[in-house]
Amino acid sequence: MQNKSIEVRGDKPSNETIFTACDSIYFHNYALGLSNSIAKLNSKNLHIHIINPTKEIINNVIEIKKKFNFFSAYSLTVSYEEIILDANNKKNKTYYASSRFLLQDFFAISKCLIVDIDSLFIKNFDFCSSDLGLVIDLNKPVPTAIKAGCFYFTKNAKEFLQFNNKLLAHLIDKGYGWFADQLSLYVSYQKFKDQYDIHMFDKEFMSKKLNDNPIMITNQRSDGKKNNIDFDKLYSEFI
Repeated sequence: MQNKSIEVRGDKPSNETIFTACDSIYFHNYALGLSNSIAKLNSKNLHIHIINPTKEIINNVIEIKKKFNFFSAYSLTVSYEEIILDANNKKNKTYYASSRFLLQDFFAISKCLIVDIDSLFIKNFDFCSSDLGLVIDLNKPVPTAIKAGCFYFTKNAKEFLQFNNKLLAHLIDKGYGWFADQLSLYVSYQKFKDQYDIHMFDKEFMSKKLNDNPIMITNQRSDGKKNNIDFDKLYSEFI
């Protein structure tokens, strides 16, 4: 699954956008909530990339775009790719989780916030002035020291992106596993931390807990739990 073999169809993202990617199952489960939460901000564009979309999902895109346009003067754009899945299901899941980074080789975006599709935006915000933004906790072990569910970049961070994407594609190809995107971001951060002004996102920007009063809430599960009660409760309010 080298990104040179990807054929991207559909819309191009807006110049400044929130960006996510998923397969048909995750689109069905989470796209409407994320889309509606961003539409109600009425301040940000959203791009969703779908891997191997079904005919039903493509039809659903039309309705979700209508709902987005009802609430927002900004744009929801959607692109697609169709790939032949690997026999290794673990590698497939890693690609689904990491493709939102690899796809940046195909688009010219000046400001971009990459998020997981199972996220919700609660409050408005401005894109940060730095060229990169990461969620970093260096007290945690590698690769979990960096969370891949929130990553910001501008067009000025091209060298960082190219290095990260090349490393990430290599890790996926070698079957590294679920934490490939976090490991590539960690290695890229260590290589370029003195070259770029990097904004550190904290729990007031992204959290799994509503008590933190974050700008966005993520569907990260607590240890030993099958669901995130805060996320599930809030999601129902956006669909």
